Amino acid sequence: MRSLPRGAETPIVAVTASAFEENRRGAIEAGADDFLGKPFREADLFEMIGRLAGVRFFYAEEMAMPPAAGPGAPLSREQLEAALPATLRTRLHEAAIRADYTELLALLDEAGPEASEVVAHLRDRVEHFDYQSLLSISEPEIVKA
Repeated sequence: MRSLPRGAETPIVAVTASAFEENRRGAIEAGADDFLGKPFREADLFEMIGRLAGVRFFYAEEMAMPPAAGPGAPLSREQLEAALPATLRTRLHEAAIRADYTELLALLDEAGPEASEVVAHLRDRVEHFDYQSLLSISEPEIVKA
């Protein structure tokens, strides 16, 4: 792998069922950047990948955020309906179905300043890719005849 183009810059983790120190040394001498013996914890693997690749993983627990609509209070359908016109709510719902990040942000920019609190809440959801809550709050109500 190291002899391939860009192979020298590609992080390599050796994963093996053997956890002896001589195996670790052998893997490092053979060109691996780090070594992980089985069984291993998933968190250890992701930490190693993150460190070697220079990336950070975001987990659902970290992404949990307090709603912007008020302390501990989720945004209600009624608040959304009062703040945004029906056509904009429909377009937001359709963009959420497609998970269209750019369009969702553009649509939020169309809301007037009187909807700033609701828009801040929705923008927070979009920026955290929480499309499911956007879908549930913007889903049109079915009127029963």
